[in-house]
Amino acid sequence: MNEQHSSMAPSGSAGGHAPILDRLAQRGLILGGGGLVAGLGLALLGEGGFQRFMGSYVIAFAFVLAIALGALGFVIIQHLTRAGWSVTNRRIAELIASTIPLLAVLFLPIVLNLLLSKHPVLPWADAELAQADPLIAKKAAYLNSGFFLVRWAIYFGIWVGLSRFFLGTSLKQDESGDPRLTIKMEKMAAPAVLLFGLSLSFAAFDLLMSLDPHWFSTIFGVYYFAGCMMSFFAACILLGKWLQKNGAIGAGEITTEHRHDLGKFLFGFVVFWSYVAFSQFMLIWYANNPEETGWYDVRQNGAMGYFSIALIFVHFVIPFFGLLSRHVKRHPVALPFWAAWLLVAQWLDLFFIVVPSVQHWMGHGHAGEGHAALGHADAAHAAGQVADHAHELFPLALSDLLTPIGLAGLALFFFARRARAVALTPKLDPRRGESLSLQNI
Repeated sequence: MNEQHSSMAPSGSAGGHAPILDRLAQRGLILGGGGLVAGLGLALLGEGGFQRFMGSYVIAFAFVLAIALGALGFVIIQHLTRAGWSVTNRRIAELIASTIPLLAVLFLPIVLNLLLSKHPVLPWADAELAQADPLIAKKAAYLNSGFFLVRWAIYFGIWVGLSRFFLGTSLKQDESGDPRLTIKMEKMAAPAVLLFGLSLSFAAFDLLMSLDPHWFSTIFGVYYFAGCMMSFFAACILLGKWLQKNGAIGAGEITTEHRHDLGKFLFGFVVFWSYVAFSQFMLIWYANNPEETGWYDVRQNGAMGYFSIALIFVHFVIPFFGLLSRHVKRHPVALPFWAAWLLVAQWLDLFFIVVPSVQHWMGHGHAGEGHAALGHADAAHAAGQVADHAHELFPLALSDLLTPIGLAGLALFFFARRARAVALTPKLDPRRGESLSLQNI
């Protein structure tokens, strides 16, 4: 109780924490540059070369995008529900979402790979393969480079516009204290949640599901959304802990009560992700359609089969029991531990989604092998041959580990540079008092 009432007033002036954020930005830049350079260099020296690096890059991009979109979704939902408990955590979410313009720039390597590479990471963009494969040819009206780029321009337009609106309006309220700005954000939240949900789902279809253009799942967007929200809550817990430990956020502004609620959401989205993942698998298994089951077949044989089983435990079973207790959600060390654990689990999930498809379509790292096989043989037989070859060794590359660290470091740098000049909790939000007096039952 003493902790949560120790600071009912706004902490320090905006920018007083600049030296702390400068240190964070410096570390982020070192991690970002080092991770990307090392990831690219090791990929070029290894099997698969640049094409395999692009698989690692898609994992990294989807990982960092998930955190930013989860943050944007959180901000929208808080305004939509007129939530008061989350006010002092909301600025961190707004600032994480403000990294989306950087992600638009980081999307350019995928665009260039799509337009300039002979065998791009998204196989449907390979003109030779698209002509030879009847299933891809039938999807050409949607899966083509021009329409893909138009769609992503729309997605980023929506995400950047919404993130700028909510952060900008919240910062204006820091200066004026005008409660009408809260009403303005609440009104915007209703159409925003529709735009957000549709754009996130189609982005997941375009970037991740289309890595295997033969496969489809109508709930794949929900699957990615669950990972986005879980990743955001994990990142918010860790960032809030670090900022508070280093004095950038007052001790009474984000309390044990707030962390308890963040832990509840983290636990909730662990369960929700597991529910959606099981639903997707169960429906595909029950229907037993070759167009759908092939995606899981590649992931249930050889080394990837063991990995798939391990993912169930790492992403659901172990954190489920780890986060079940109220005590853990309120513990200053245990909760950040599970937050870090689940960020790793999200990376493992994206590896599970991306790498088997990349290996399948590129012929286990040899550019063009998989495409040529699919173009000159029976599709099912060729798919089986490529899948068998891909399962001989576990397809982990060092670039899969280093590239996400690189992109996450750059996003952390961008976050810190943006956060250094603003207050890290909303100062004059009309529900600030409700947030500061939060008490869990």
